[in-house]
Amino acid sequence: MPICLPRNEEPRLRKLREYKILDTGPEAAFDDLTRLAALICNTPTSLVSLADADRLWFKSHFGLDATEIPRDGAFCSHTILDPDNILVVEDALADERFKENVLVTNAPNIRFYAGAPLLTPDGFALGTLCVIDYKPRKFRPEQAAALVLWRNCLRRGDQRADRIEDDGQNSEPGDHVPIGREEIDDRLAEVPVFHCSDPNPSRN
Repeated sequence: MPICLPRNEEPRLRKLREYKILDTGPEAAFDDLTRLAALICNTPTSLVSLADADRLWFKSHFGLDATEIPRDGAFCSHTILDPDNILVVEDALADERFKENVLVTNAPNIRFYAGAPLLTPDGFALGTLCVIDYKPRKFRPEQAAALVLWRNCLRRGDQRADRIEDDGQNSEPGDHVPIGREEIDDRLAEVPVFHCSDPNPSRN
C-alpha cells in the first residue's frame, strides 16, 4: 500500500526535523503518557509515533517491542491526513481501508486503532498519540476525550519550547524540550469522569 501523504508533506518534514527529536532516547514523561493512555483506553499497546519520510518512529512504545516500522501502510499515516480529528478504527477487518493491510492480516494483527494527531502550534501533524488492540472494540467518548487531552499535553510542550527559543534562554533553534510530569498531572486532572456521555468531545 503506498504511503498516504499530507498535502503539506515537505514543510511538515522540515518542521519535524527542526524539533530534533527523531532517534532521541526514552523519556519518562512520554513513557508515562503511553502507559496512562493504554490504561484509560484499556488497550495492550499505546504509542507516541512520529512520521518521518519513509518510517514511523516511536518516541515511546508501550506494549510493543519495535521502535519503528515502515510508514507504508501504517495506520498513523492515515491519521495525520486529517489533523483536526482523531481516527478510530473499531474493527480493521471490517474497514475497507485496512482489511487487507499487512499489519492486520499478519503480525501484529491489529484489529482496533485510535489515534490523535500530534500538532505543532502552527498546525503541522508530526505524528500521533495512538492506542492499539488486537481484537475489535468500541471506543467510548471519555476515552476519546482523554486521548485528545493528552495529545494537547504534548502540544503544550512544543509551545513551551517555542517560548524558550523566543526568550533566548540558552537554547538552539528547534532544540527538543521534554514535557514534564506536571504537564501530565495537569492533563490527567482534566480527564472526564467515566459517565461522560458527549459523543463528540471537543478538540483543541
